[in-house]
Amino acid sequence: MFHIRSKEKAVCTVCQQICIVIGSRRRHLIRKDGNHIILMIRRLYCKHCKKIHHELPDFVIPYKRYETDVIEAILDNHTDDVPCEASTIRRLGMWSDPMLKHLQHCIDACRLKYGEEAVPFSLLRPRSDDGTPNSGWLKRAVQLAVNTNHWRTYPVGVPVR
Repeated sequence: MFHIRSKEKAVCTVCQQICIVIGSRRRHLIRKDGNHIILMIRRLYCKHCKKIHHELPDFVIPYKRYETDVIEAILDNHTDDVPCEASTIRRLGMWSDPMLKHLQHCIDACRLKYGEEAVPFSLLRPRSDDGTPNSGWLKRAVQLAVNTNHWRTYPVGVPVR
């Protein structure tokens, strides 16, 4: 079991006020090597806007069981070395199409609001000079969307059951 705790003050993504810790919860995660780990995630409360937040590390995507590297490998079509069944890969592919469009809109909106220096990456999947995708593109995009309060549980176009 791993306890996740930031060294920085927890700030509300809605109103930018300081949050207080009100407890923790367990979060199961499947790593790229197939190991299952349990994270203890802090629950944070904002007294100003009365919202509860969870402090997630950058290798966790909200509401997903696999770490960011696994999902990024699936989206980059490197499915040979991921610990997922074919049905999970197919579901993540269906989730990714509208979500990637939404993340690109978040990046564009943040660049307009904060300036190009604040959001240095313009494309969702930046490529290196030899044309291969750089690793970590999904972490950066998800972290930007979550920290600017643009994360959507269900992206536009995905039916809610």
